[in-house]
Amino acid sequence: MRAPEAFPTAAARSAPLIAAPGRKPRPLAAALAPLAIASLLFASFPAAAGTITWWHWYPPEAWASYAPLVADFERETGIDVEPQYVGWSTMKDKLLIAIVGGIYPDVVTVSSRWADGLAEQGAFVRIDSWIGSEAQGFFPVALELWRTAGGTQYALPLDLDVPALFFNREMFAARGIADPGDLGWEEWFDLTRRLARDRDGDGDLDEFGLTTWWYPWITLVWANGGTIVQPGGTGLGLGAPDAREAIEFYRRLHDEGPIPQVRDANRLGAADPAELWKRGEVGMAPAGAWMPRYHLTDPESAEGAFRFDFGVTELPKGTTGLRAAPAEGSGIAVVRGTPHEDAAWLFAQYVASEPFMSRVAERLEGFPAHIDAARDVLARSGGEPFVRAVGYARPFPKGVDWWGSLSPIVMRELGRYLEGSTGLDAAIENIERQARALFAR
Repeated sequence: MRAPEAFPTAAARSAPLIAAPGRKPRPLAAALAPLAIASLLFASFPAAAGTITWWHWYPPEAWASYAPLVADFERETGIDVEPQYVGWSTMKDKLLIAIVGGIYPDVVTVSSRWADGLAEQGAFVRIDSWIGSEAQGFFPVALELWRTAGGTQYALPLDLDVPALFFNREMFAARGIADPGDLGWEEWFDLTRRLARDRDGDGDLDEFGLTTWWYPWITLVWANGGTIVQPGGTGLGLGAPDAREAIEFYRRLHDEGPIPQVRDANRLGAADPAELWKRGEVGMAPAGAWMPRYHLTDPESAEGAFRFDFGVTELPKGTTGLRAAPAEGSGIAVVRGTPHEDAAWLFAQYVASEPFMSRVAERLEGFPAHIDAARDVLARSGGEPFVRAVGYARPFPKGVDWWGSLSPIVMRELGRYLEGSTGLDAAIENIERQARALFAR
């Protein structure tokens, strides 16, 4: 890492975080070629001695798979890559501190939960003009995820976190219930109740039909034709009838399903609902393609067997007949101001290429944003619902600090409604009052 060539002073707080570089990067060109013809990727790029620094959050066990691909890049280009592990939960703060301090990486793995804000401040190189027809190699929503509210493309997509509905096939069979198919909300509610069990007759459930532990349930509003944030970030749409109907439906799931809370898990000797799911005591769980590797693989099995037989289907349709899913994920961006912009951009293309992304699919760690790489997921059991979900998935609201500021307000106030401590009208009024102050800022 190194100090930038130009960096705004404290007095220039209205300017972008880092001054724009003078050079234009090379176009995307053949970066998406299979590894077998990787020489095409580097053919027009002269070998260049030097080192670029890449901040990522791949843990050691994952890095063992990616390291050989990085070595291929170094051998073909003459560019050395210095990978540095930074935990996902600390990446944003460390990157911001590094940028403000003037010593930062050349290229960085970014999260859709926080990257937009840094992009709006000019932390990353714009890549709008660099991506041509090759962008067709990515799912459209994957590219949309890495555009600011103003339409600036600032990162290449790596993986998509789009949920589908996992279900415990063994529990369904034990209840004499067929595998779920094309569900609507009422069928989903009915299944949730039919799967729940009080095994010991003490009046408290020991098995549950559904957990939304990994699912941002506010997206039910989208599935019902509603809006969370109005276009342009001018206000909220939670008070509209379609949004209220979605929130009231979730209250029914919460109360009458019911959905296990942390207190339920603790009562049953588990840390949280995720552990109940692992133990086979929950029937359904919306989650991303990472679910099998991290929450279904049996740690005691040397062969990587699963804890129980499971299936995957699409999320249920709202009363309008629509489906909706949140799109999140990770991308890779070039940090603005790096003196190694060409090399950093070439490496970003390489990491976003089909061969590199296929390693994600091989490890079942996520759903690749590259269409060809995603075929590996489609070929596996349960992959097809994710491919269909990508077609109707959407990012969370842009132009507002959804994850940092607005979502905590929404979830806190609606949480009070779910717990019965306030009514829905009061909850929406409290959300809108606090949101107006945010929008005004």
